Amino acid sequence: MSVLNAIFQAIARALAWILPISEYGHASLLNAFAGKTDGSVSTAAGAVHIGLAIGIAFAIYGLISKMFKEFFAAGRELVTKQLDLKNPSPARSFMYMTLFSFVPLILWCIPLGKGRVLFSVLHKTGFNGVIVDDAIMFLITGAMVLLTSMQMRSAKRKKVDFKLALIIGFAALFLVPVSGLSLVAGVFLILTLSGISRKTAFNYSMILSVPILFVTGVVELCTADVSSGVFAAFVGTLLAVVAGFTVARVFKFTVKKMLYRYYAYYDFAIGAVALIVGIVFLIKR
Repeated sequence: MSVLNAIFQAIARALAWILPISEYGHASLLNAFAGKTDGSVSTAAGAVHIGLAIGIAFAIYGLISKMFKEFFAAGRELVTKQLDLKNPSPARSFMYMTLFSFVPLILWCIPLGKGRVLFSVLHKTGFNGVIVDDAIMFLITGAMVLLTSMQMRSAKRKKVDFKLALIIGFAALFLVPVSGLSLVAGVFLILTLSGISRKTAFNYSMILSVPILFVTGVVELCTADVSSGVFAAFVGTLLAVVAGFTVARVFKFTVKKMLYRYYAYYDFAIGAVALIVGIVFLIKR
């Protein structure tokens, strides 16, 4: 059963994270229908998140390789006092901006008492047995995706500036842990409304996803409430690598072909159904 669970998690989490349809939103709904409201985490979830990070990294290997080269080149230039911050190359500028977007995420570590930090508090709100709030967030995500799809054709710029990088970073504070929201949907919305091309938006959302997923996976492995077994974790990781790579490539294709709006229809559908069911549950209580 643990192996089957790992296989299911690898496929489901790859689809729900990489596509703009909210991974934690789906997890919260499944837990609510299963009667689980403690938000417990298994080692399989951690292993799958690490596998997804690796799979996405393979899918954007060229970009990852370029970012590493720019990072080490910048370090070398800093040591030799040749670093030019005023006129960086497009690749160097992209690397700087992605790093800036990670800075606000340090706030996730703010202690809030009783062994909790900001990330865990935001994350736990989605595992409270009430799915109305999840449904509303799904509808908001759907609106973000639909609005983005309406602006995609006119968005042509390639350069992300410092202000946009910080806005994305602060938005990610909520887009990642809050059930029903999606980091990918949020990044696409912010960049597209600012005139940034869909290709750049895809690259930016994927490059942010890799370290976030990897660190999340490591933390989940270290703090898991439920052990899935070594073999199940291995299977989950391996399948997650394949699923992450495949879904990332498929997502890139759908964005290129202007099929992005269809994800909004899915978000609206699941949000509407969850809202109706959630209201019925509340009335029955």
